[in-house]
Amino acid sequence: MDKKFRLRGGYRYIKKTDQRRIISGNQVMDSISLEDLYNLSLKDNNIIIIVKEEKKKPVAFMEIIKNSPFHVELISVDQRFQKRGLGTSMLHLAEKIALKYGFTEIRLDSVEDKVEFYRDLGYTEYGEMFYDYEWGNLQPMKKKIKNYKY
Repeated sequence: MDKKFRLRGGYRYIKKTDQRRIISGNQVMDSISLEDLYNLSLKDNNIIIIVKEEKKKPVAFMEIIKNSPFHVELISVDQRFQKRGLGTSMLHLAEKIALKYGFTEIRLDSVEDKVEFYRDLGYTEYGEMFYDYEWGNLQPMKKKIKNYKY
């Protein structure tokens, strides 16, 4: 990545040694290995992979595509660590990174049962829901972001 944003609070960029590590706990995390994500980040400089650790073990990850528009491609939290604010914290981090790169809007495609979660965080629907063979129905969502403290 050309301009690394300083990460704190157990968040870090994916690294080569993650290839030997496993995140488990939900279907998404079981189907996507950290090795896959690490290799993806090597292929495209516009892809940022961030890992959240608890007690030196990865418990969540986020994939960001820093093209125009800035897009959160995937957030996944181990089910044993859900309902602790990690998803919200990861989105706030994505917003800070977007601002660092000069973006004023962030976009994502929400699975149908998470639309309300994103609405509660200020995201609004745009465009029509569409079907993805891996994820089911997805709703495009976006949020205007500004420089503010969390």
